[in-house]
Order: sequence, then structure tokens, then C-alpha cells
Amino acid sequence: MALGFIPATGHWDYRQFDTTSSSTFVKGCLVSFNGARTLVEYDSTLSQYVGIAQQTSTNSTPAGKVLVAVPKPGCTARTDVWTGITASAISVGHAMALGKQGNYNSYITTLATSVFSKVVTIVGPVRSADSRVEVAFIQNEALIYSTSSVSIN
Repeated sequence: MALGFIPATGHWDYRQFDTTSSSTFVKGCLVSFNGARTLVEYDSTLSQYVGIAQQTSTNSTPAGKVLVAVPKPGCTARTDVWTGITASAISVGHAMALGKQGNYNSYITTLATSVFSKVVTIVGPVRSADSRVEVAFIQNEALIYSTSSVSIN
């Protein structure tokens, strides 16, 4: 069963952000901001992320607010590996992109070639038994705790 991203190691920051009724994502999805600074599910058209949703957007408490695990530098998460990717296709140090199955879970994938779509780095071996791997977030693509000079406007 796919679980999306699960915070693993490090000191994560947990913050609550606004979302809209039109956003549909569940716990474990990587999220970003839309133009109105409300949470949306991260996708390949976005170049930065906020963190991992800890609640389903359409069933959050309080309504219209979603708790997000924001990775500080050095934090890792465990995530699902896209179907068909073998352990030999990825290794520690590879930068990876994200894929989606419907609007529900984030997976790492080798399909995206754009450097801006690559938001995680492999830091642990692929666990073949449950098709999961440990990843670190590339902080240059982060909206909070970013290593780039870009800020939220």
C-alpha cells in the first residue's frame, strides 16, 4: 500500500497552512503554495516545495487548515518507489523527481529529466520488501529553510 512521504530522521518543523476546498491531496503528499499562498499538491510544474502534508486537505481539522511537516536541513523521509524501478536503477546520491498516482501519493521516479523537478536525493537503500527508500530533501528547492536566494513573494 502506498503511503507517500513519511518524515524519518532529523528535527522537522510542523506548521499549519491554509488550503482551499478545491485542493485534493492526502497525508503523505508533498505540497507547495499556489499564487494565493494556499497549499496545493506539488507537481512537476512547480519548482519549490513546502513540505509533507500530515492531513487530508478535504478532511482537515480545523477546516481549511492543514498541518505540514517542513524539512529543516538534514531531515530525511521515507517514500515509495515508482512501479517498475529496480534497486539497481537508483543509488545513494542520485537526485530524484516525483511522480503521482492520481492525486493521492508522491513517489520517487527516474522519469523526469528537469533539474527543477528533482527535489530529493537518495540517502538510503531501496527496501525491496515494501518498495520504499529513504531520501533527503534538496534545500535549494525548499520554500522554507531554502539554501537559494529566492524568497516567498
